[in-house]
Amino acid sequence: MRIMAAALMGSALVLAACGDEPSTSDAAPAAEGPEVAAAYQEVDEALAESEAPLCPGPGAFRPAPATDGSNAGAPHFRYTDGRIYELGPCEIPAEQRGELRVYRYEDTAQRGQAAASSLDRNPRPAFMWTSGDRLLVEEWVFTPAEIDPAFDEVVGTVHDAVSALPETEGVS
Repeated sequence: MRIMAAALMGSALVLAACGDEPSTSDAAPAAEGPEVAAAYQEVDEALAESEAPLCPGPGAFRPAPATDGSNAGAPHFRYTDGRIYELGPCEIPAEQRGELRVYRYEDTAQRGQAAASSLDRNPRPAFMWTSGDRLLVEEWVFTPAEIDPAFDEVVGTVHDAVSALPETEGVS
């Protein structure tokens, strides 16, 4: 499975920048209530158990850029909230790292529309999953031609951790 995930990541044709999302690097996680934290608990636990390096450190994430909810243009921007986990190793340049993006939607239908919209965009994630009723998880690899072998291992580890989450299915 790890080899297949690494091959998917290595062959992904994702540009060096996400393109349609503003960067929020170095942003501190926003304060969130218990309902929001609970929505991401399984993802957090899977990443911690996998021991995949996250930058700047274990458990680190930044909030996804704020949207105006249901009034946002494309369905993939209509998330309620989201988290972006930057994948290590942190010694490689930031532009060579990838991200695991997790977005929470109002309901399953909205999440399904977001997944379809995300598949139609360019650039698009290297891999996507739906998780539970409301989460969409995206794995982004920005410069596949320059991937450090250590990063390739991290991508496989994260891919396996997310794939093993209960109620999680790959999106194609």
